[in-house]
Amino acid sequence: MAKRTVPDGAFVWEELQSKDLDKAVPFYGKLVGWGTKEWPLPGGTVYTLFGEDGDYQAGAQAHNQAETGIFTGWLSYVQVEDVDAVAGRVEALGGRLLFAPHDIPEVGRCAVFQDPEGAVLALMRFLRPSEEPEDPTGTFCWRELMSRDVAAAARFYGEVLGWSFTPDPREKPDEYIHIGTGASQIGGMMAITAQMGPAPAMWTPYLAVTELDAKAALAAELGGTLCVPPTPIPNMGRFCIVSDPAGGTLGLFSTR
Repeated sequence: MAKRTVPDGAFVWEELQSKDLDKAVPFYGKLVGWGTKEWPLPGGTVYTLFGEDGDYQAGAQAHNQAETGIFTGWLSYVQVEDVDAVAGRVEALGGRLLFAPHDIPEVGRCAVFQDPEGAVLALMRFLRPSEEPEDPTGTFCWRELMSRDVAAAARFYGEVLGWSFTPDPREKPDEYIHIGTGASQIGGMMAITAQMGPAPAMWTPYLAVTELDAKAALAAELGGTLCVPPTPIPNMGRFCIVSDPAGGTLGLFSTR
């Protein structure tokens, strides 16, 4: 499978922070078809890798309140050149560090932060260059921020991570914008509307799949919840949002 190097400013890793790994890990293994491998951590705990040997797509660990506070679910990592410098900008611009920059032996350096609205995101600098497949099927293809103030969120992330933003021509500028880094579009920001009630600001990763309807039905059969049923996106494809039996939320996307 052809691959390309992940540029700085792009998303590079996904990690499930779960309150119940015994329920969540089998759910994703069956839903996505991922294999798993346990990676021992100091203190007798383990980190679960999703995917095949040498081609892992994501990880999972027991919810670490010291690292992510009350947040549970999928934690997205953005690749940056200098974790410490970016973490400094987070605090200077009104964000909050949940886990200060620190080294992960043999892996790299990372940090975890909340934006001014409370959405949680992580920073990462791997020791070795990261690659992603040219064909995103079976991998994470999009990340989306739900925000009560899209314009303010864009200002914050633009200054922190150097992202650029383009309004979606199908939506009002204050309701949905696309996130770019370099020449690549990597995600979007969507306004939380009154119809959504007290929904929290949060990031949701999307996994590219085939047979979206079958995956949505399987998620329910496996004990998950179908939060948003398969829904068309004009001129793009269709998506749905599911939650696992322990409460982690994931988007699924198909071009058909």
